[in-house]
Amino acid sequence: MRCKRLRLFIQYLRDISKGYNGRFSLTKASAQQVSNWCIIVNYSMKILWRKELSEQINRNRIANMKICCQLIDNTIVRKGEIFSLQFIVGEPCRERGFFPAPTIINGKLQMDYGGGICQISTILFNAALRCNLNILEKHNHSSDIWGDERLVELGLDATYAFGRLDLKFENNLETDIVVRLYIDENDRLLVCSILAPIRLDLDVKIETEILREILPCRMKLMEQQKFRKGWVVLTRRTSLKNGIKSISYEKIEKYKPVVLS
Repeated sequence: MRCKRLRLFIQYLRDISKGYNGRFSLTKASAQQVSNWCIIVNYSMKILWRKELSEQINRNRIANMKICCQLIDNTIVRKGEIFSLQFIVGEPCRERGFFPAPTIINGKLQMDYGGGICQISTILFNAALRCNLNILEKHNHSSDIWGDERLVELGLDATYAFGRLDLKFENNLETDIVVRLYIDENDRLLVCSILAPIRLDLDVKIETEILREILPCRMKLMEQQKFRKGWVVLTRRTSLKNGIKSISYEKIEKYKPVVLS
């Protein structure tokens, strides 16, 4: 508990030093308020029913996502305001209705309350990226634990850990926006839409590039032992406005190799 309070205090001081405090989005829009607004970005992700997990654990993951959707859906981010996942979702604990489900901790899958929230942070990041919003804080997972079964390309995932790793983006557009987030039960899709009262000319291109692969140390590998490679990945967003092309987001991230047990 003491360590958690210390981490939160350090994060609070960091937010103050960067001028974030007092700028976090707080309000929600009513359905009537946004009934005539335009969808400027619509991004969806499959919610996989992972066969290696029990039915109850899969249900727990989806239940955690639903809680996040209820907390986030229809959030207004006014011009100049900041969306913070931690500020809105907070701590995923049993007392707040969250369920235990798999999370990636130190490159391994472990059970913890709030498992599944990383799919929420990932879809929000991808929607914000396509909306040309200013990404203030984003963290990748420590390892490529799912390999070829990953939901998004390397560099486009975003993790969340209360008090440590947040997703923050700033509304640097010319108008207020509203973040819609919900689950399409029929198609088992997680859907994130960003709405605005006016049409916006967003011309963005998102590219990822694997700069190099990282193999685990041979000393740590037993004969015939399986592993996931590590990677160094570059993610870049270029935007075109008034005929001028510019890089509006660029980040190099590292995924550590992990030995599978």
